[in-house]
Amino acid sequence: MLDIQASQLQHMESSINHISQEKVARREIGILTTNKNTSLTHKMVAPANPERPVRYIRKPIDYSVSDDIGHGVKVGSQKMKMGGGLPRTKPPTQKPPSPPHAREGNHR
Repeated sequence: MLDIQASQLQHMESSINHISQEKVARREIGILTTNKNTSLTHKMVAPANPERPVRYIRKPIDYSVSDDIGHGVKVGSQKMKMGGGLPRTKPPTQKPPSPPHAREGNHR
């Protein structure tokens, strides 16, 4: 029982010694530091004669600039570019055939 208490006391004493050594080391480090010299002057100086900003002019967007970029579908002729989309086909002249009806004799 006394041995256990003695080992606990020794452990606490060593941890206190570590704390005091750390305090001393921090003090020594603090002595080596110096204060930062901060000057109160302005770091940025405004130009003597400021340049006038260029007036914004809106330009139309040209969407054809990126037509040849990437894996998109390329349009082959100028005619399709104008008309856009798929080429037109004639409407069907005949009605499509109806699906075959089930015969009356084959009921299952």
